[in-house]
Amino acid sequence: MTSESTLPPVVLTQLAPHTPHETWSGQVVG
Repeated sequence: MTSESTLPPVVLTQLAPHTPHETWSGQVVG
């Protein structure tokens, strides 16, 4: 099973470009 395309929001937050409030695209999500 590949979990690369099914990462939980927590992992996405840790791998954020700068701050936890930004997504991979650099958009502020809160």
